[in-house]
Amino acid sequence: MSLSGLQTSAQARTCGPCTLCCKVMGIAALDKPRGRWCPHCKPGKGCDAYEARPDECRTFSCLWLGEGFLGEEWRPDRSKLVLYTEHGGARLVVQTDPGAAGVWRREPWFSQIRAWAAAATAGRRQVLVVTGDSTTIVLPDREENLGRLRDGDQVIVHERHVNGAPAWDVEVVRA
Repeated sequence: MSLSGLQTSAQARTCGPCTLCCKVMGIAALDKPRGRWCPHCKPGKGCDAYEARPDECRTFSCLWLGEGFLGEEWRPDRSKLVLYTEHGGARLVVQTDPGAAGVWRREPWFSQIRAWAAAATAGRRQVLVVTGDSTTIVLPDREENLGRLRDGDQVIVHERHVNGAPAWDVEVVRA
């Protein structure tokens, strides 16, 4: 997903003391739900089973870490937000720390998330905010709570026009 309006950075980043992905992400191989610390994580230090970690952990790509185009305010352990893409980049997911569930609605993050949503719908892409088991889709004109999405559920956005202005309907097709 092209995240317009962001500066790229040539500096390589490291996780450092950030371990928020180990809390917010669900790991099926470990039967670890979203929003709970992984039993192998030492918060602020890292994984004590790093060499034997599941494929889900090995293949996870944190946008702040991997792309380097988000400012320091987006660093997950500071913002309480972990960003990643799904579906070949067609979906941007903003995974929030359940202990800071509403932080994504604060500045400087909210206006950027809304800008990404406007760009996303124009390109038939999506921006989802996930807190624990609850998912919210961010649209250019509003946010809509989708509740709990299960593996295989599809989120479909239909664009229509009302009095010449675009509007969007959201449909969840359950697996």
